[in-house]
Amino acid sequence: MLVFVKSNYSKTGLGRLAYSLKIHKNCEIIYIDKISDTNQHKGAIGLFCGFMPSELFQNYSVKNKYYLFCSPFGQAELSFPSKNYFPNEILLLRELYTLKKNNIVKNIITPSKSVANRMGFIYLPPIRIIDHSQLKICKDRKNYGFLGDNIRRHKNVFNQIAAISMLLPKEPIIVDYDTFLYYGETCKELFDCELQFKDGLSDDNKFIQEIKTHRLGFQCSWSESFDYLALEYCLCGVPIICSYCIDWFPPLDKSFNMYVHNNDSYIDILNTSKLILSDESFYWELSEHIQEFCTKMNEDNKEKLMNILNNNFFNGLR
Repeated sequence: MLVFVKSNYSKTGLGRLAYSLKIHKNCEIIYIDKISDTNQHKGAIGLFCGFMPSELFQNYSVKNKYYLFCSPFGQAELSFPSKNYFPNEILLLRELYTLKKNNIVKNIITPSKSVANRMGFIYLPPIRIIDHSQLKICKDRKNYGFLGDNIRRHKNVFNQIAAISMLLPKEPIIVDYDTFLYYGETCKELFDCELQFKDGLSDDNKFIQEIKTHRLGFQCSWSESFDYLALEYCLCGVPIICSYCIDWFPPLDKSFNMYVHNNDSYIDILNTSKLILSDESFYWELSEHIQEFCTKMNEDNKEKLMNILNNNFFNGLR
């Protein structure tokens, strides 16, 4: 299978999912900018990631075309026009369904269980390909992390930064570059907090080493199909404050958990954070628990992913 990923999506959830397919020897990842560049590669199966469906009509290099759609229903409803994104993901979903119904696209691949179940798409359990020797728990934790693709509506940016800014006022909040550009001045004025981005985090090793030094991560989103960032923090043993939209999250003791009941309340986000940080012995116990849970989940998902790829693509073409 040739997996064509639009270059600017390589570090997004879509890009992470596409990259995870490298665990199968018959999957080749190809990063390109234009759909016309795919014609340099010939294959029986092509999976397209980040391109518009209409662009697929221009491509004749592969016989059987598949498309990667990462958004759950809730995220599609919250989508909005922005550069690099389809103007409305519900329209995108409708277009993909029509292409599948007319057999122009063989099927749609998604990491969203709800979308896969409702639409008859192929569900892929997401995994993180990672060097486990990197994952020794770091005891020197300094910052709060708010990394990820945070300029979209479903990321709930202001509530989270409002809460983080009250945990340790005057300490910087580590964010991605886009969040720094879009929200830096506003958050400094409204919350008197400093947003800080670090260069070089596109390098996977530096990214992992950075998040290992965070006290807490934050992903109280309104909608997530899977959330790779939460998985990455948990694999590093760093607690990450999340909403109930992440359905795979580690089961925890009811007295202490990382869930926020009300995403719309920065007070709830703040109080959940304080609860975790107030008991140091529990904090490190929690770190070990989430790392153990997510490491096992990651390994289990690798096996499931291999079986799905074999059954749908490589044990006879479908």
